[in-house]
Amino acid sequence: MFRLMTIACFLALSLLATGQTLQEVRNMPVGSTTPFSGTVTSVDEFGLLSFIQDETGAIAVFDSSFSTMVEVGDVVHGEGTLQEYGATHPNNGLLELVDVSLESLQAGQPVPTTHVLIDSISEDQEGMLISCDVTPQWTSPGCMQHYTNIALRDANVTLWIDGNTRLAGMPIPATTCTVTGFVTEWEGQRQIMPRYRRDIALHTTHSSVFHTNILSLNTWFLGSDSLGPQNDTLQVELLRDLIVDHDVGIVTLQEVQNRWAVEYLQELLPSFEAAHRDPLLFQNNVTLHDASRLSRVDWFELETPGRGWAGGRRPLVTDFVDDQWNAIRIVNIHAKSGNELEDWNWRSDNAQELLDSAVVWQDRAVVVVGDFNDEIGESIVSGSASPYAGWFESGEFSTAHVEQLGYTYLYSGNTIDHVFLLHNGRNAT
Repeated sequence: MFRLMTIACFLALSLLATGQTLQEVRNMPVGSTTPFSGTVTSVDEFGLLSFIQDETGAIAVFDSSFSTMVEVGDVVHGEGTLQEYGATHPNNGLLELVDVSLESLQAGQPVPTTHVLIDSISEDQEGMLISCDVTPQWTSPGCMQHYTNIALRDANVTLWIDGNTRLAGMPIPATTCTVTGFVTEWEGQRQIMPRYRRDIALHTTHSSVFHTNILSLNTWFLGSDSLGPQNDTLQVELLRDLIVDHDVGIVTLQEVQNRWAVEYLQELLPSFEAAHRDPLLFQNNVTLHDASRLSRVDWFELETPGRGWAGGRRPLVTDFVDDQWNAIRIVNIHAKSGNELEDWNWRSDNAQELLDSAVVWQDRAVVVVGDFNDEIGESIVSGSASPYAGWFESGEFSTAHVEQLGYTYLYSGNTIDHVFLLHNGRNAT
């Protein structure tokens, strides 16, 4: 896609060209064809429905081609026709631009989210990306369903769960939470429309205790004919037995050889769901969880600025909540192996990058688990401290829970596998 690059502020220039802001566009009669300018705040999170915003307001864009041509943060200038969707009377639906033609666009910066009070939401915020503190009016346990409204306590605004999102099945919070989403309206009912599971953040999560058993395995043998039992299916079935026997809720795997092994494990454990890079690449990291008792809120692979982790396998970060909305973050890592100084430097660089990552360390229970390929106390590289020593110097990590059981690693040559570390571990058991 060709993007016009200019030195001057494109948004300012386009406003001069149109002579009107988005608020002025919103004030035009329905059916009018009008030029518009704004910054894209949503592309395809809601299917064909997108949103743009400027310093005066925001508006929805419903057009099959618009979402394929733009990205969040793009500054756009074009023309469209105003229509009101879901209205039973004038001004009680969602005002949107349709039949849109783009004249120009340039890459820009995402619009910051505006935090508002729930009782202040009005027509002025329609189409805007906002966050606010809400309390669902829900008296019994339940899960979110697509295309439903969730009533909010002491508010005339509802939480709309759009069918194009992946929010279905997520537990409905029983206490106050902060919701990020877009302000919409349907038949006079104002709504907040979240995009992702991470758009719903519970306030009391971090003082609660998360209980589950975690199993971590380097599964170099899993699905391989040359390592472990020669019967491929038996290898996976033995892992299934281990998970069931120990009532495991979260499983982290490193060096998975192929997709078949993970898919067969899920067949044997139908309540388990897997997070991993897709397609499943050779020796990838995989994190599974029992979806009958835990909900996966989000997952992503952590981008690191340095030379990457072992074989390019980036840390797999996964967020979970239980049915009481207690939360935990699992960081599944696979560090560089080897007992040479260069191997130690590689592991040390990766460990520091992870420690410095503002994305990972938030006010929550965080468990780092996986194949560390080195000792926690003294390195396998002669005369060297552990490459993870800086983690303990930070004062944020604890190994107290696993020390009581003995370190849960298998040492063979230069391999140290499945070591657990806890960050703010008092919130998890």
